[in-house]
Order: sequence, then structure tokens, then C-alpha cells
Amino acid sequence: MSSLGMLLILETDFGLKVSYDWNTLLLLTLPRDLYNTSCGLCQGMPLSPPTLTTTDWGMTWAERDTFCQVGCGDSCPRCGLGDKSTLNTAPLMVADSSMDNDNEEEPNGVATGIRFHVGDGLYVFVEPEAVRLCGLIVDRGGVFARCHSKVVPAFFYQSCLQDTCLDQGAQDTICNWLQVYASTCQTQGVPVTGWRSDTPCVQSCPPNSHYSSCMTVCPPQCAPARGQRDCNQDCVEGCQCDLGYVLNGKSCILSQNCGCYTDGKYYEPKQLFWNSDCTKRCQCIGRNLIQCDPRRCKAEEECTLRFGVRGCFARRSQHCVASGGGVFRTFDGASLRLPASCSFVLSTNCRKLPDLSFQLIANFDKWSTPNLTTISHVYLYINEENILISGSTVKVKTHYPGSPMPQSSGFVPAVCLVT
Repeated sequence: MSSLGMLLILETDFGLKVSYDWNTLLLLTLPRDLYNTSCGLCQGMPLSPPTLTTTDWGMTWAERDTFCQVGCGDSCPRCGLGDKSTLNTAPLMVADSSMDNDNEEEPNGVATGIRFHVGDGLYVFVEPEAVRLCGLIVDRGGVFARCHSKVVPAFFYQSCLQDTCLDQGAQDTICNWLQVYASTCQTQGVPVTGWRSDTPCVQSCPPNSHYSSCMTVCPPQCAPARGQRDCNQDCVEGCQCDLGYVLNGKSCILSQNCGCYTDGKYYEPKQLFWNSDCTKRCQCIGRNLIQCDPRRCKAEEECTLRFGVRGCFARRSQHCVASGGGVFRTFDGASLRLPASCSFVLSTNCRKLPDLSFQLIANFDKWSTPNLTTISHVYLYINEENILISGSTVKVKTHYPGSPMPQSSGFVPAVCLVT
């Protein structure tokens, strides 16, 4: 896993590559020998009968949960549906950035935009300035031209026009598609720099960093990049750390605040971890300063890797289920129904242990229906970490040893389920 300009890159030893821009672009690259043996939405709709609609195909690979909704039905945003009998034969209109738009006005002098046919009887009306900006993608003499042979620009250009029409010429929409095409080119080994100079697109950067149209592929960072990387290749655009700061994940910090790198893994300051055979429990004290104490797994535990974390885990795990409506399934398989609006301690230490302290609390709030409750907050205290999960927000706070475990205001632990 590494970063490349504005992209997070994950590569495997069998050729799979995932690129993510932390916002709107997710790219998956497969080697040719895996392409014809893979399944999923990325594989594309089948050409053979029965013919599926886009919504039907989406439902085939959707995660079937209560919040999943595929398609928009009659509420889909529209941007000018034309007569298919007359428009299907119309050529796909492609404009260079120098396109003349002087004749696109009504008699009263009000610009109506340029009409583009984008296929399947759909045409869009786009303002001249939006046409110019989207047209940078396909301009054969423009800054993106060197990428055309690697990444065909038609899809990105048409999507830019259509989304700009739907968003009524929103500048952010245009800039997003220009950025998406530039990032896609970058993942294919064709870095595109300087394209922002002819656009109103401005890139904001996090604290302690600044935008650079041409930064090194291998910037200074706390943890060395894993995998092979050619640091001599062309520069890329991105957010470059200010002088004296180094890259730590997605942020820039002072080099003296870096954590520890050992056995091919990076640990943040104060982070606890096991060594490779679970004979030592270690902590990163500061920059590459590690303190370890002799430890070993208990008789009922095994030293193994779970979810990417090395540790001592129970050989056979049990699970407890808590759901809205106050319905519980305990570790021993018993079912409980406790419709109430309160907080429950689902599990915690029954006695103090030298190297383990945890507590899981769920807060149930009343919903609109009588006697029906929903889980509004989840609190997890584990060793020195305090974690609050609420909605789509996760908050983590470090709790230092020696101080009492915090209790959130309003907590009334109602029941302790035996672990």
C-alpha cells in the first residue's frame, strides 16, 4: 500500500491493483489472465439474452441490506430526453477546446448552450464555458493529448458533459471529471501536470502541505513505501509536505513525531503490538524507539493473524448479537428481548486483568414506533483506546494508564452479559 500524488494505491503480488482518490474515483486493474475469470459489477453486462436493464444488472451484485436501493425509477434526474427516432442516427458530437460558440444564442441574445447527442436518444445542453473545459479532455492538441493512446477519453468527456448539464454547469462537477481523467492517466503511467493552469480548478491541501503541479513520486515519509517503485519516473501533481514535515498516511507531520517501523510494519507512537511469535508485547514509545515485555498466549489462545493484526486470540470465538428493538442473543445461544430506552453493558471484564481491559456499551433510543428502539451510539473501551461510533462518525481517544475508565454522561448500565 502506498500513495502516488493524490491517490492511495494498493497492489498485490498477483497483479491486482486498486487506486482510490479518497473522494469520487475508485479504479480496479486486473491482469489479463484474471479478467475473463472474474465476476462482479466491473465485469460488465452480459451481451447474450436475456437482456437486462442497468438496474437489474446492478441488483445482481448489490449487497442486499435494508438500506440498499438500486436505480432511481421515475425520479431520475433528466437533462433533455430527445426523440430516439430522430436522434439515434445523429453523430456523437465531440468538441475541441477551440470550438466556436458564437452562433449558440437565441434572437434575444440569451445563450442556450450547445446541444450534444450522447447516445441512446439522450442529448444535453451545455454552456459554452463548460464545453470548453470538458473539451480539454479530448483536445488533440491539449495537455491531455499524450494520454489518449493509453486511456480513451470519450467516456470521461461524455460523462463530463452530461453531469455538467444535470448539475446546471456546476464548476466542481467539471473539475471533478478533469481530475478523474488526470488520475486515471496517472495510474496507467502517463502523469499529466499543469492542466489546472487553464481552468478555474483549485486543489486544496491539508495542513502543513501545499499544492505542487510536479512533485516527486517518492516523497519523504515516516514508513518506507512497500513494493517496488521507480522514484526516477516523471513527477506527479499532488499535495507536497512543507519543509521539515514528512508524509504519515494522508497527513504531514514533523519528522520527530513519526512512529516505529519494524519487521516490515509501521506503528504509531504509543501503539501496542505483539512480536511475530507472540512472545513479547511491545509499544512504540517514539520515533523508532520500541519497548517490549516478555508475554505469552494463554492456554486457550493461539498466536495468529486476524484482520491483519497479530495477537493472541481465542481458539474458538463466540459471538453476541444486539439489535434494534432490544433483541439480544447471548454467547450461550439464549435469546433475550428487552425493549427499553437505555444503555446496556454488552460485555466487560468481570475481574481486573494485567494486560487486558475492555467494555462494550450500546445505547438504545426510542424510535417512532412504540416499544421499538434503535442503537444510536456504541462505546468501546479497550485498553488505552476509547472509541465512540455514532451514525457514520467514528471518534478515537487515547486513555492513559493509571486513570479510571471514563463513563459517558447518562450511562446507566442495565445488564452485564457473561463473556
